[in-house]
Amino acid sequence: MNIEPAAFETNVHDDGIFYRLFHEAEAVRWKMADCEWSAIRAADVSPAWRTVVRETLIGELTTFSATQRFFTDFGDDVDFTQWLTVWLYEETKHPSALLKWLDAFGEKFDSRFMLQGRQTIPFMPSKIGTLATNMISEMVAAALYATLGSRPTCEPVLRRICLNIGGDEARHAASFYSYAKKRLARADDLKQQQIAALKILYFWITPELNARVGHPVNLLVHRYKAIPEVQDAVPRDAIESTVDHAYRRACRVFESLLGLELRDPKSCSSFPVTEGSSVRRSAGSTSARSRASKRAASWPSSIATRSSGSRART
Repeated sequence: MNIEPAAFETNVHDDGIFYRLFHEAEAVRWKMADCEWSAIRAADVSPAWRTVVRETLIGELTTFSATQRFFTDFGDDVDFTQWLTVWLYEETKHPSALLKWLDAFGEKFDSRFMLQGRQTIPFMPSKIGTLATNMISEMVAAALYATLGSRPTCEPVLRRICLNIGGDEARHAASFYSYAKKRLARADDLKQQQIAALKILYFWITPELNARVGHPVNLLVHRYKAIPEVQDAVPRDAIESTVDHAYRRACRVFESLLGLELRDPKSCSSFPVTEGSSVRRSAGSTSARSRASKRAASWPSSIATRSSGSRART
């Protein structure tokens, strides 16, 4: 088959983000063999930590199905789908490492468990929204892994795993940011795209709306906070502080992405956004916050719940 290059297209190597991200990934990629599996002392690990890892594993199983949906929804984006192959490989190592750690304690998981874990809800219709939600989910996941690895009672091999995975998540967040930035730069209706992305941030960081976010990372946060045994290893206040810090960082990142003036999650939660509003606007008065809450209530639930699963995250 003869495929002639189109005269109006730029060279994919010159125009693509993938090649830079691929080089960066290869420079820092960790190997499963880097973990000293034989050094795990099962007798020194509390049941609470095994519960933490088990719950975390569940949140990491949706990568396969998420990748399928990414390729379906972004099939015409050569640059992004090239990078997805790297994302899939690196994300697949995350549950593999957690499974191997749990195996040291005699915990076994069959294919039915793996297939059930791959189930995710559909992606949202907005491509910029999908990229935005993955930016946030990867930032939250990176922060959570850093917190797990920093706990004094974290088993040394597990600490290494958490730091390795957390580094991947942070880099993936930056990669999703790069592709979101590229999509915005080429948008036909920039304001509409900015608003679509901002709505995603709004739902994640607004407490009364967050329960509608169906991304696996957000569901994991809620499980962490709901299971007492998890909190025996990682106190609830540590989890909440970690997530709050991640949301504050997300606000700063979205400032750069969208050209917003966001001071913190509270100010973003009161950001009044409608199709006819100015995108650049400072957080407003009590009446503005009230209007924003009413608008959010009228937004379709699919804005929040049809999110992708990198953690799927992840």
